[in-house]
Amino acid sequence: MRKLELSYMRNIYKYLVSAVAIAAVGLASCITDDGIDNVRFVEGRPAQVELTFAVENDVDITTRAAQDEMYEHLVQNIYVFVFNGNQRIKPDKSFFDSEVQGEITNYENKGVGRYTGQSHGTVTFGALSGSGLKVCAIANINISNTNVTRADIGEETQVDLAKLDAITTYSQLQNMSIRLNSGNINRGASFMMTGEVTANLMADETTEVEIPLKRADSKITFNVTAENSKYADFTFIPNSFRVVNAPLKSYILPRVTEGGTTLTADMDAATDVTKDFYSIPENSAPKFEVVGDNSGSFTFYMYENLKKPKALISNNTNEGYALREKENKGADGRNTSYIYAPDNATYVVITGELSYSFEEPYEDPDTHTQTTITKWLMADVEYVVHLGHSGVANVDDYSTLRNHHYTYNVTITGVDNIDVEKKAVKVIRDGQMFIIRDNVVYSVLGQVVK
Repeated sequence: MRKLELSYMRNIYKYLVSAVAIAAVGLASCITDDGIDNVRFVEGRPAQVELTFAVENDVDITTRAAQDEMYEHLVQNIYVFVFNGNQRIKPDKSFFDSEVQGEITNYENKGVGRYTGQSHGTVTFGALSGSGLKVCAIANINISNTNVTRADIGEETQVDLAKLDAITTYSQLQNMSIRLNSGNINRGASFMMTGEVTANLMADETTEVEIPLKRADSKITFNVTAENSKYADFTFIPNSFRVVNAPLKSYILPRVTEGGTTLTADMDAATDVTKDFYSIPENSAPKFEVVGDNSGSFTFYMYENLKKPKALISNNTNEGYALREKENKGADGRNTSYIYAPDNATYVVITGELSYSFEEPYEDPDTHTQTTITKWLMADVEYVVHLGHSGVANVDDYSTLRNHHYTYNVTITGVDNIDVEKKAVKVIRDGQMFIIRDNVVYSVLGQVVK
């Protein structure tokens, strides 16, 4: 059978187009009641398919790129699957490498030179005709630091072509997962991407099919500022941040494509608390990437985290959102676990130094003269923010979806009464941290701020 030509398109999607040359058959054409030509869509015949792909932009949830744009849109290779129902149809070629001349043609990469459009290119392979076929693609499969697991056989090994070639059913691909073999919130020179689409591959002619390729990672940006005109010399010096419960494991194909709902079951691949999550240790918490005047920012990457809430808040207000950080207390009065947030939901801990001056009434003990004096507050503070897709629109949504860029704009507005607990400073009242887009009061050191 002849080979297919796949051309990258300049649109928001990465498309895959397969083309298969087909031998003419002496059959009379017949159009069925549902409009399908049963000759053109006869199954199992050679077919011409053009599978076009272009890298999809990440979805901004209100950005600053930690990784260069060209790397976030880079396609080094692509692997193609075609399924008829649950059974795989092996094309004459499945893997295409940009380093092999002619395998990926017409390629342009966003962010390289003056090109600002979507990364796009073309691949060619042969397949068989049929209607309602599933076409799937995986880009950048040979990323270092990544393992692949076949759920049906429980094997976990380095990603390689042999593991993908061995897949014979769509359900095997659905249940296949990838794992980072070490804790990491950074990414290298490329990002694994996947896509899936349903297509009719026509016999004896060329069919064009479009498939979006989306990154397996979420991108998280925090922009932290501090301001409060009520206090003089109000200063916040950002120190460090920690990511807690970042998933190390993810399904190759997404189980959830749209956010905004309250999950009733965990929908991601990370389930084993002993090995499927990574938390940055306190003694190695990274510094803010950018520090300015009363401000700082940082960006990191993680696999999607799709956990159902432990208990429902069901109060889509600022006050309800603050309850996401509320914790149970042990007999000694210390916080033990979150009441509403899932045990393995991802959250971020921000630390810094807060200081400001304020006036207080003062009576001279000798003259009883009434006056005011200036006092200073200086404290090491810590703020906790659980990640989530919806904000106040749904306070019970703790989901972080793949190929989304979440930006948290956080404003620290002050602390004027603190109580020291050994190594930490706990805010008792008037400590407020807001996400600007939702104007949401968050907790400080696990305490809901009133």
